[in-house]
Amino acid sequence: MPNRPIALQLYTIRDHAEKDPAGTLDKVKSMGYEYVEVASLYNLSAKDYKALLDEKKLTPVSIHAPFDAVTGDTDAAIADAKTLGITFVVVPWVGGKAYKDTAATVETARAMDAAGAKMHAEGLQLCYHNHAHEFAKHDGKTVFDIIFETASPDNLASELDVAWVAIAGEDPAALTRRLGKRVPILHIKDYAEARPPKFAEVGTGKMVWDPLMAAAREVGVQWYIVEQDGNFAVDSLVSALKGLEFLRSRLQ
Repeated sequence: MPNRPIALQLYTIRDHAEKDPAGTLDKVKSMGYEYVEVASLYNLSAKDYKALLDEKKLTPVSIHAPFDAVTGDTDAAIADAKTLGITFVVVPWVGGKAYKDTAATVETARAMDAAGAKMHAEGLQLCYHNHAHEFAKHDGKTVFDIIFETASPDNLASELDVAWVAIAGEDPAALTRRLGKRVPILHIKDYAEARPPKFAEVGTGKMVWDPLMAAAREVGVQWYIVEQDGNFAVDSLVSALKGLEFLRSRLQ
């Protein structure tokens, strides 16, 4: 584990990467990132994308993979993760009818639990990346809590998106402490407004960082991954750099 375990979610700079995946990775490396979270393979095989990352001297630490892919063809998701040389596979979004009520939420969580069990047996960790809608309640419990009470800690961990937690009106530091070792990854994101959600470059918005970073240190968060969802005030590459600079200042 590096002294400052910082990575960039490549979704942040998707507008550049969609036009020039290789050249954009050069720019990510030149700004000082050494580690990345994969969002898309850009029509390459996992083997070819790993070769591209190797060429650019960037190390992948995790990959976002759709719920249907993870639960529908877990073996393929495992194979891609192993080809990329990563430990963490992250479901980045589940919505709609999957969480329409308690029963549907439990069914969705069980599907992730089953996929996560297969991954755990192969030395991988399945994680779930939240947005704000997981903090709606069914029968007095949040969707988030139902998911993580249903799935085994071995089979499903959290890639906690701290800005979406705050936007939902929850306390990211308190939730990080409650999850404990079950939150190996934090998505480091900032926001300017909660309703409607409007994002900001990391360190320039309304996120309250000191208690969150203290909680992250206490529970042993392994990776801090910079992400910006949209409505950039600056070029997305500049946004990525601002996030890196912010985390470097906090992870001394």
